[in-house]
Amino acid sequence: MNEDQPGEARNHWFAWVIGCSVLLSAVVVLRNSSITLRRATVTIDRNGTARLGGVLPIQNKVVRDVALKAAGHLNGGTASIVAAKSTAISNLVEMCVAMRKSGITSVVLQTESISPQQRPE
Repeated sequence: MNEDQPGEARNHWFAWVIGCSVLLSAVVVLRNSSITLRRATVTIDRNGTARLGGVLPIQNKVVRDVALKAAGHLNGGTASIVAAKSTAISNLVEMCVAMRKSGITSVVLQTESISPQQRPE
């Protein structure tokens, strides 16, 4: 028996736990948002960090795709992108393409002069 097999099984199990945690987080974030606003929101700050619901960072492409697919199913295929004016166009295009691949068919784009993370509460 190869010595690497127990470690590989542990890594496989760990990947499943992370994936399930991401999906659960997406469900919690989306369910706690306003019911009348049936749209997932992706916020992109001026550093280029995308966050689902303003909370869950989705920098990893695999995590992003899974989270957007869950958000698309929960919100009927609608989403919005809130981005600072200084956000690079390439980041917006990449997010729109990822949303389209995940089944989100309606996207609203909103740009702000204040970075989403600097917004006063």
